[in-house]
Amino acid sequence: MKHRTIKARITGWFAVLLFIIVAVVLALLAVISRQVLREDIRGSLTALVEANTQELEYLNPEDTRDVDEGDYFIRYKDGYLEIDDDFCDYDDGIYIALYLNGELIYGENPIALTQEECAFSDGQIRTVERGREKYYVYDERPEADNLQGLWLRGIVNENEGSSTLLRITRLMLPLLPGLAVIAILGGYFISRKALKPVDDICAQADSINAGEDLTRRIRIPDDSEELRRLKDAFNRMFERLNQSFEGEKQFTSDASHELRTPVAVILAECEYALEEQDPEEYKEALQVISRQGR
Repeated sequence: MKHRTIKARITGWFAVLLFIIVAVVLALLAVISRQVLREDIRGSLTALVEANTQELEYLNPEDTRDVDEGDYFIRYKDGYLEIDDDFCDYDDGIYIALYLNGELIYGENPIALTQEECAFSDGQIRTVERGREKYYVYDERPEADNLQGLWLRGIVNENEGSSTLLRITRLMLPLLPGLAVIAILGGYFISRKALKPVDDICAQADSINAGEDLTRRIRIPDDSEELRRLKDAFNRMFERLNQSFEGEKQFTSDASHELRTPVAVILAECEYALEEQDPEEYKEALQVISRQGR
C-alpha cells in the first residue's frame, strides 16, 4: 500500500481545519445574526408604535374643516379622534392596533389574546407564545392631551427575521465549495513551499550517493532551524562515512604494503623448494616459508 505524502497529509489537515473554522464561524454568525435580528425586530416594533402615537390628535367638531382628506376620523368624546394618513397599521410584519377603553377601534390584531394577556403594559415588550411560535407585544399610551383611554398595541412574530436569516444562509452555502477548493489548493501550495527544501536535501543526497563523492556536502539556505538541523545531520553522516571509507582505504593500503614482502619471499621459497631435490635445502626452504608466514 502506497503511503500518503506529507504534502497530501498537510493539505488534508489544512482543508479539514479550515472547514471546521468555517463551520464554527457560520454557526456563530447564525446565532449572532438571529440575536441581532431579534433585537432589530424589537427595536422596529417599539419605533413604529412610538411613531404612530404622534399621528393621533383630538379635534373639536369645529376643527374638522381644515384637515387632510386622507385622514381617518372616529367619534371620540365630544369631538373626533383624527388618525393621520401617515399612521401605519402594518409594516414589515408588524401589526399596529388602536384601542379605546380596551376595545379595538382601528388596525388589526393578528393573534387572539387571553384576558390576562390583553392587559396593557405601558412601554414594555412582552412575549406571547402560540404553539411553537413566539410573538412580541408592545403597548404604549399616547401622552397628548385629551387622548385618555387610548392605547396603541404593536404585535410582531419573532420569526419575521427568519426569512432574512434564510436568505443570508442561502447566500453563504454556495460559498462552501469555493472555500473547499481554496482550502485544498492553499494547503497544497503551502505544503509544497514548506517542503521544497526537504526535496532539495533529498535530491542532493541522491546525487552524492550516485557520484560516490563523500567529500561533497548538502547546501541549502538556512531559513529555518528544523531544516538547518536536518542538513547538518546529513552532513555529519556523510563526514562519518567519508572518514570510515578513508580509514578502510588506509588500512587496505597499509596491509598490502606490510604483506607484500613476506608474500614475495614465501612465493620465491615455494618455487625454489619445488625445484630442489636435496632434503636439507628443501627443509631450509620450508623453514623460511614458516617464518615469513608467521
